[in-house]
Amino acid sequence: PEHCLAEPTLNISKVEVLCDEDKQPTEMEDRLEFLAPRPGGGCALGCSGMTGRCWSGSVWLYDDALKAPDIAASQASYQLQAGVPCATFVSRDVLAVAEDGGYVEWLSCSAEPSRLVSIAASCSHSDTVTSMALTCDGQKLCTAGADYSICLTDCSTQQHDTLYSPAHAQECLSVSTHPTEKAIFVSCSLDGNVLLWDTRKKEPASCVYRNVQCPVTSVSWLADKSSTGAALEQLLLGTIDGQLMVHSTRHYSHEPTPNRILNTRINKFVASPNNPNVVAVCADDETIRVVKISNDFVITPWYSSDAKHSDFVRDVMWLDSSSFLSCAWDKQVAKHTLPS
Repeated sequence: PEHCLAEPTLNISKVEVLCDEDKQPTEMEDRLEFLAPRPGGGCALGCSGMTGRCWSGSVWLYDDALKAPDIAASQASYQLQAGVPCATFVSRDVLAVAEDGGYVEWLSCSAEPSRLVSIAASCSHSDTVTSMALTCDGQKLCTAGADYSICLTDCSTQQHDTLYSPAHAQECLSVSTHPTEKAIFVSCSLDGNVLLWDTRKKEPASCVYRNVQCPVTSVSWLADKSSTGAALEQLLLGTIDGQLMVHSTRHYSHEPTPNRILNTRINKFVASPNNPNVVAVCADDETIRVVKISNDFVITPWYSSDAKHSDFVRDVMWLDSSSFLSCAWDKQVAKHTLPS
């Protein structure tokens, strides 16, 4: 579709409702959705309720990530009016939380030691926010939605900067911002297209990969592993049927070699911050896969979790180069240690 610049909106009534002081959840919902690492240590755990009369969500703050999901060990919590599929810390004191209703809730973690406080709620999308990522300079938040749109929001004002609507012909599933270029990001959708975006251009989007029969459902830039910067042209792609592949943004016609590591839809990649060529893969599956990516972009399976979860794994948080935590829809947080 033609990519339209839409007029950004902000629903003030939503902000007023969610600034109510009575936002302390009484219990944790059953579906654990995300583990967002907090700069300086700790994490935020997000939970969604999907089986009751209403789909609520909550966020729980932990100084020690190993204590999640123990409610008694959390330092603060906040109740939301919808499920919370993903979140990211904009700074140590500000957490941006995506909602199933299309809002992004901005929570302050520093107002009081024992509380999370809403500072804004921006109506970024008209349907579920499916993915979010900070630009490399930390100034803007890029969000993708099930409403086919992509939104860029100024982190300092919580106001929308740019809204591409429609950005894709079907649901946008994943966005990943460039490691060194603040104006560049990549997105994928159920329409089968992987689009490279440059917000400085009049026509910002260009297609770098297409597969309508087997759409890419998760996308991420590969970190630079060499002085040549070649890796900054490479994308890690995960498909709806569990295949993993590396693709260059410079060669649309190049057909990447797929590696089947799972049999279900891949939803998220989380690279180790200490070793970016080691990547954890989350899918619609109880199993987590960890792969190694060589300097010449060959994917090698390394680790597979065994009986850690009984429902879909939704997120991974690295503790160090050899261990990480995972959260799943079974309401469990599990620790994993990679083989030496």
